[in-house]
Formats: sequence, structure tokens, C-alpha cells
Amino acid sequence: MTEVLAAGADLDTGADETETAAVAGTPAVDEKTAGADATADTAAVSTLPENWRALIAGEDKSLLKTLERIKDPADVGKKIAELNKLAGQKGAAPKKPGEGATAEEVAAYREAVGLPPKADAYLEKLALPDGRVLGDEDKAIAANFAESVFGADYSQAQFDKAIDWYLSHVETSHAEMIENDEAFKDESRKALKEEMGPHYQRNLRAVGLLFQEAPDGLWDAVQKARTPDGRLLGNDAGFIRWASKLGLELHPAASVMPAGATDGKALDSEIAELRKLAGDKTSDYWVGPTATAKQARYLELLSAKERLTAKR
Repeated sequence: MTEVLAAGADLDTGADETETAAVAGTPAVDEKTAGADATADTAAVSTLPENWRALIAGEDKSLLKTLERIKDPADVGKKIAELNKLAGQKGAAPKKPGEGATAEEVAAYREAVGLPPKADAYLEKLALPDGRVLGDEDKAIAANFAESVFGADYSQAQFDKAIDWYLSHVETSHAEMIENDEAFKDESRKALKEEMGPHYQRNLRAVGLLFQEAPDGLWDAVQKARTPDGRLLGNDAGFIRWASKLGLELHPAASVMPAGATDGKALDSEIAELRKLAGDKTSDYWVGPTATAKQARYLELLSAKERLTAKR
């Protein structure tokens, strides 16, 4: 009798399974709904070929081993998301120290991201292509540039590239400047020769004589000076006209005597020679094809003598 009652109790519990589950606090399971969900999942998986793992992995054997540990294709997306999250955490750049950070914190950050530890390090590790080197003036400019970009977190490669560009720009600009200077010099020289004719060389000598009396270094400064439009002052036609006129006023003998004869002695000597010829009515001063030129020369010398005497 005891065995029958025990069996009956088991039968009663099975017959009222839904009620028992409710009492235990577990939701009742709808067998029809559960069956429908299982059928749907099975149908979704069944649309993929059995070798879906091999198709995804291709020739990557390592990836295939990873996929073999995944039973449900839907879990592939979850796995990728997890891996991306981990990769993002590992590859995240160090955070730049903010205002008030200590020198040690800044140094640690710069080391972590591969930046030079100090501005001087840019120049110490500077590597330029084609054997380029910095001149003294360029070094000063580069050092100033290094100070300005240190706080901007320039990498060494960025600094090297910027300095290389600067040197290329300077070289190109310098070559263009020289070419323009030569062209301007030729242009001015042509205009002055046409204007001054046979007196062109004499007038250039007068410019030289003018600056012989100038303070040391002034002529070099004038030759290097540039007009507002970037032209060399020493090649400017207007400047040469003014300087030659002033030079001839200060050195009258230079207007009539050959190069180097500026003290009046050669002037007096030639005047005396022509005066002697003028005293002989049969000389070539009065007769022959050179008579007119000699007479003009004599008057020119007398005029220069007068200016020289007045200057004294």
C-alpha cells in the first residue's frame, strides 16, 4: 500500500506541473511558443552551409581555429565587437598632460608618444637629405623654430621635413635673386652706355673716386643695399648718375684725365703741352685733321683746371 501511494504522488505531481512551477515562482513555459522559436533558429542556421567557418576564414588557419570554438554564427558579430573593444583599449594614445602638469609627467608623455624630450633635441637629431647641413645663420633660425614647435608636439620627422623645405626655399630664392640682380645690372648698364656715350667709363671712375673718400665699409654697404623694390642700389642707373656727377664735382681732373690721374699734375702737364703747340701757328694744333680735337681738348682741360682751383 505504501508503494502505491508513493507512485500515485509522483503521478499527481507530473499531472499538475504547471501549477507546481507557478508556486515555485518560475514562469510557465508555453510549449507551442518554445517550439516555434526553436524551429525559427534552426531555419536561420540551416540557411548557412555546413562549412561556413571555412568560408569566412579562407586560408587563415588561426582564424578557422577561433571560429571552430563558436557554435552559433550569430556569436561571430559579438566576438568581433569584443575584439575591437580590446584593440581600442590597447592602442589608445596616452592622454596629453593638461595645464599644471609636472615636468616629469610631460617628459613621460613625450617619451610615450615618441616626441623629442626638449627643443634642443630637434637639432641634435636633425637628419637632412642629400648631405645638407645648416649654416650658422640657418642654425639660429632652426633653433628658434624648434622652440616654437616644441609645445605644438612636432615629431622629429615633421621638424626635419620643415627644415628641409626651408633650406630648399632659401636656395631657390637666392638663385632667383642672383639672376634678377644680373638682369637689372645689364639693363642699367645698357641704358647708361647709351646715355653717357664715350664718358661712361669716366663717370664710373668718378663714382669710385667719390667713395674712396667715404668711411671704411660704406661702399660695400651701398653695393649690398637694396631699393624698396628689391633691386641692388649699386646697379641702379639713377644712383650711378647722381654719384658720378658728385664725384666729378669733387674731382674735376677725373672728368678729363685718364684713370689714376686725379691730383691735377697730369692735368697741368697736358695743358702745358697743348699751350706750347698753340704758340706755333704751323703745329697740328692749328693745322691738320687733329686740329679741331686738340683745340677742344685744350678748352676742356682749362675748364677742369678752373673747377679744380675753385675746389681748393
